[in-house]
Amino acid sequence: MDRQGHVNNAIYSTYLETGRVGIIYDPEHGLQVEGTTSVLGRIEINFLKELQWPGTIEIGTGVAEIGRSSYVFAQAIFSDGVCTAWARSTMVLIDRATRRARPLPPEIIARLEQLKVTNSE
Repeated sequence: MDRQGHVNNAIYSTYLETGRVGIIYDPEHGLQVEGTTSVLGRIEINFLKELQWPGTIEIGTGVAEIGRSSYVFAQAIFSDGVCTAWARSTMVLIDRATRRARPLPPEIIARLEQLKVTNSE
């Protein structure tokens, strides 16, 4: 909680990360390949309503765009069925050794296509 009596805006980013990590590191259908890792390149959060503590939230996550070495998650945070925030998070696949962007391999693109949403805003 912050001075305004609601969940602090910085916590929303942590909630959104939880939604991304569940997909990126899924043991059967994850988005990782040997020798790489995914890093957050950009995040845009649009706050719509306050969140109160204690409470329960749900995080919806899908893929909005697929680029050469990056992809964009469209995400939303819900409380009691009401959307309290939506976000776009750009993830970049990087080589673990060089720490530079690496093209998405075909198997990752195929997985991302399965997660694609039609309307991300």
